[in-house]
Amino acid sequence: MLGEPELIGAPDPPEDDWVWPVAADGRTRLRRLGAGGRYRLRGTIRGGGQAYVWYAVDEVSDRPVAIKILRPDGPFGAGRISERRMVREARIMGSIAPHPNVMPLLDSGPPHLLRPESDDARPGPGDSRDSWLVMPLTPHHRLDDLIAGGPPPLDQWLRLARGYAAGLAHLHDREIVHRDLSPGNVLLTAAGPVITDFGVSWAPRWIDDGIEQTMSTGLTRQGVNGTPDWHAPEVITSPLHERPDRRPSADVFSWALFVAGASAGRHPWSKTPGSVALEDFERTRMRHGDPAYAVTGPLAEAGDWAALVLDALAPDPADRPTAAELVTALDEQRSRRRRRRAPRRTPVRDEDAIAAAAVLHEALRERWRSDPVWVRVGSGRRLPIGWQAGEADQHAAERLVRTWQRDADSTRMVVLGAAGSGKSELLTGVFRELLTGWKKGEPVPLLIPLASWDPALTDLRTWLIDWLHVNHRFLDSPARGPVRKSQAAKLLDDQHLALILDGLDEVFDKAPAGAVVDQLNNLDGPAQILLGCRDGNRAVDELFPGGARITLDAQDLETVIAYLRRGTAGDQRWEPVVASLPDRPDLAGVLRTPLMVMLADSLPDPRELLDRHGFEEITQYLLRGFVPARYREEPARYEVPQAKRWLGYLARMVADTGELRWWELRVTAAPTSRGLLHTLTLIAVIAWTALSAGVMNTWVFGSVTTGATDAIRIAAAALVCYAALFRVTGSYPAAVLAVVGAYVTGTLSGSYDLALGSGLAAGFAWRPLPVRAPSRGGDLLRAAEVGVAAVVVIAAIRTVARYVPLDPALVSGFGAGTFDGFALRWDEDVNGWLATGLVAGLLTWIGIRVTRGGPAPGPARRWNRPELHGLVAAVVVGAITSWADGARPGIDQPWLLGPGDGLAAGLAVWWVSNWTRRPLHGRTARFVTAAVLGGLTTGLNLLGYAGRDDVEAEAVRALGEGAAVALLVLLALRPRRPGPPRRSLRQILPPVLLAGLAGLVLGLAHVQSAGPSRGAAFGVTVTLITLFFLARDTTRSGPGRVDPIEAGVAGLIVVGLLAGFAYALLFGLICGLASRVSADIAQRKLPSLRISAPWTQIAGGALLGTMAAFAAATSGFPAYSLAIIGISGGVAGAYAFGIRGDDPSNRLAASPATLFRQDRRVFLRMTAVIAVAIGVAVGFRTAAGGQSGLAALAGAAATFATYGLTAGLVIAASSTRYGVFVVRSAWLAAGDDLPWRLMRFLDDAHHHRQVLRAAGSAYQFRHELLREQIASTDGRSVPSPSATAEPQPPR
Repeated sequence: MLGEPELIGAPDPPEDDWVWPVAADGRTRLRRLGAGGRYRLRGTIRGGGQAYVWYAVDEVSDRPVAIKILRPDGPFGAGRISERRMVREARIMGSIAPHPNVMPLLDSGPPHLLRPESDDARPGPGDSRDSWLVMPLTPHHRLDDLIAGGPPPLDQWLRLARGYAAGLAHLHDREIVHRDLSPGNVLLTAAGPVITDFGVSWAPRWIDDGIEQTMSTGLTRQGVNGTPDWHAPEVITSPLHERPDRRPSADVFSWALFVAGASAGRHPWSKTPGSVALEDFERTRMRHGDPAYAVTGPLAEAGDWAALVLDALAPDPADRPTAAELVTALDEQRSRRRRRRAPRRTPVRDEDAIAAAAVLHEALRERWRSDPVWVRVGSGRRLPIGWQAGEADQHAAERLVRTWQRDADSTRMVVLGAAGSGKSELLTGVFRELLTGWKKGEPVPLLIPLASWDPALTDLRTWLIDWLHVNHRFLDSPARGPVRKSQAAKLLDDQHLALILDGLDEVFDKAPAGAVVDQLNNLDGPAQILLGCRDGNRAVDELFPGGARITLDAQDLETVIAYLRRGTAGDQRWEPVVASLPDRPDLAGVLRTPLMVMLADSLPDPRELLDRHGFEEITQYLLRGFVPARYREEPARYEVPQAKRWLGYLARMVADTGELRWWELRVTAAPTSRGLLHTLTLIAVIAWTALSAGVMNTWVFGSVTTGATDAIRIAAAALVCYAALFRVTGSYPAAVLAVVGAYVTGTLSGSYDLALGSGLAAGFAWRPLPVRAPSRGGDLLRAAEVGVAAVVVIAAIRTVARYVPLDPALVSGFGAGTFDGFALRWDEDVNGWLATGLVAGLLTWIGIRVTRGGPAPGPARRWNRPELHGLVAAVVVGAITSWADGARPGIDQPWLLGPGDGLAAGLAVWWVSNWTRRPLHGRTARFVTAAVLGGLTTGLNLLGYAGRDDVEAEAVRALGEGAAVALLVLLALRPRRPGPPRRSLRQILPPVLLAGLAGLVLGLAHVQSAGPSRGAAFGVTVTLITLFFLARDTTRSGPGRVDPIEAGVAGLIVVGLLAGFAYALLFGLICGLASRVSADIAQRKLPSLRISAPWTQIAGGALLGTMAAFAAATSGFPAYSLAIIGISGGVAGAYAFGIRGDDPSNRLAASPATLFRQDRRVFLRMTAVIAVAIGVAVGFRTAAGGQSGLAALAGAAATFATYGLTAGLVIAASSTRYGVFVVRSAWLAAGDDLPWRLMRFLDDAHHHRQVLRAAGSAYQFRHELLREQIASTDGRSVPSPSATAEPQPPR
């Protein structure tokens, strides 16, 4: 039996350059296809006779796709015949309507070849020479896999045969004959069989006589097109002029071969088990019409339908059934089998699952206890609901439970009814009955709205499991068992859940009805399914063959009148309307559903109905009057126009999902003035950053000059980051995150360079993130602009320091003059500025390439090569530093120092240029390149050390740095192939030992020359880099996400090459942390329930905090002060970066309001804890620096009120959704699209007005018709209930 098909991973790129597609110029090899380089090619999956199939990534949707493109070595080459064949295939596939069993065409190109109206058009830049087709990359099995797995169960085999026949019937209805239905052209996916490859198909609409002869049966007989063993006999033996391959009956024969072979485990005319190919004598028997060998397996158990399959193998095409007849017969057979089958399924006995089900039951009871819908369905003040099986009464839910669980022949049931007929209320009543009467060991009922399920994006089982994870977080924990799955998946698969699914009709708008029905029919895990759907859709007839189906009756008019007349005051109010009903069939027809009766009952004056005529006008009038009537009731907290406007915005926002989750609030309104927005942002950035950095560092160092210097530097770094991100991406949120990263790190460290690195890492980690089209100079020019801006700013600060008293130690050089560079000093003005600009530019270049997923699309140019980039950088930097060092006192031979500096810069540029590439170098070339560059590094360093007197053991240090360069080059050129998803200890241990050995050897070499601290830092850095490259098989960062580890390694290597690995260790840690926090803010999906503190994050935060002691040591603090600073900094770092807002063990099944309060509590607590921890750490540091206790207390308070609170808010926002919600809701409230206190408004709409209902942890509008009506009005001019308006047709 086949299991789930495995995902198709990205293959290695081809080693032969000629395999890559060729551009229209005939020379350039393309790595991208499509408009704007949309599809990035990763490697070939397989190669057929005519074309290659490539694995590619669609960077618009961030999904893998398969691209079919002509291969130059095919039987027809890359000439005109092959081109016309591909054009014809694209037009055939494009003419096929979507069907779940036919492979769709997503895109094709290039336009000048595939569009008839553009035959004379010239190819554009980046267009390929050959045609290409884009299709979904679907995980699948093939017939060989099915046969190898043994005979499939009868149900699985029937689904396979039916799906295959349905796809074939869909093609034949459109006059398309496939002509090559060999096993390789039928993919067995999780959703069913999919027919693919229309290269030789026959379609009268797309006839091309010039190439038809290349697709003839004669060529097929020779094995050029198709596989003869899977063609009908007449296709092989008949004369060519009869064209038997153009008849649908030939496809039917191939279908019968496939399904019979899947049953027997071999070709029907073969005696060899597992064989899908025929011997010569077996092929001759099939051609002459001799009977097939006996077919065993599921076909022998298929009853009457088996004879139809054998009829499809008839030698005479006239005796074969059509594909449509096959589908009809199979549906009848499956329906009979379902009616005969014993449907009752009992939960699997598993104590852990039973315990989890009991916890889920208790959580549901607690969640629903006070819900107004729960209370309403439990009261007697409701209209009775009935269906064919009995009279309408107030106990419809109890009757339906008995029908569903005891009297039905199937555990699958469908409840049908007109819009507003009471289906949702009835299903809620069933849910209440089952939940209150539940006993341990029984399936737990779950009421799930289907409105947010999009079958085009995810299958039903996966969506249900995700829904359980979102609404019941404790079910996300892993379950025990041999197969890795969550508790939610285990409960669903082992019959521990009884699903009550509401709103199927809303799903039919998102995907083909047939595909939706198939997924529901094939959902085998739940013990029971009760499904609510609006009637009138023919696809519902195919739901749950053999299962029960009821259709709700319309309301009896006498019952409606009695309901409206209840109470003394209502008699006179409704009397005119009741009296008119015999003469008003339109009004009487509207008042036949509970929804319309409820809307009519909410009218202040029912007599206004008498002025409306026609079913549609009355319906629309009632829908329009619902919200004004509800918001005129006491307590009148909101004006009707405001409520209409706010609800209208929310209704339009949830049009695609149907569910209103407060943590997914979307801002759809654009700012009124971008200039004003940027101006206000920049003012806030300058003011708050300067204030926080100045206040904190003034108290820490006891110097106003130092505080003012840091304020200027960090504010300037934040501005550079903001401008860089907005210039490159045009994304305002990414630019703001860059400012936040620069602010948090820069204020804490006082380093301009750390602030730049942290800001750029945080900005480029925001997703989704667009990248603006490159200018004439490409991405390299954009990166250079950022580097120049960073240099200009720090040079301007240096110039200001000549006239304004600033701390001279903080305005010269890279890293504030603390550490040495890679080979020589980077602590003078010009050298430091070069390093600053290089680091900023290279980090920007990496960010652009990672975000785009590779180099910018466009024709390849000879100058766009990593080797040339590195050489140019080395020459320029070497020349500049030689000139700058010549002006320094005490240096007589600056030409000895410059080449080492240039080599460091060139290596950094070369390495970044290779970051998103997959170098295709042989083993010998890699080792030779590494040895040459390592030797060159050793020589140039020895040359540079000859002009210095502060380096000991020059030869040892030079050899160590040369070995480090050789190792980095070797790792950069190493091909990275996908490895196993999970590694054993035996697979993990070798790279760990190798990396540790490399770090130990190189670290010891530096200990002798640079001292223990720098030697240790060098060794740790080399170990981390080596381990990263040996353990990581693929690059995990791309357009969809940024991996924090890769961001940290990028910063580590760039700064390590330019400024020394002691400083780079801290720099890499900061970059990784900034990208992680930014990614958490951007991509966090769920609110938090409680604060948690994983020990790994506590340890990482403590390690980062103790870096403050390391920095203080370089500033000359005494040992006792270092201990105080290290301890306080470690505690503050542990609190700031170790606590999280996740708690998957929490068993709360929260309502929207409860979840909001929980998340807000976590946000406020995290902010307070982090702010206090940072303030206390600064107070200890101030005291350790020799200042008074009062000064330490003042410093702690000032830091708490500025930097502490800001850092706390940022980190808390990465662990919760409350911070993002506050910003977005405030933005919308400022434009009067939503109220300032949104959650209070939503709670009022739910509990008091009952415009909304709770669906798990989200809100929904009470009915889809109401949502559509509310969304259609903007609320700015709200018509009164009595106003006449143009009626809108109901849905």
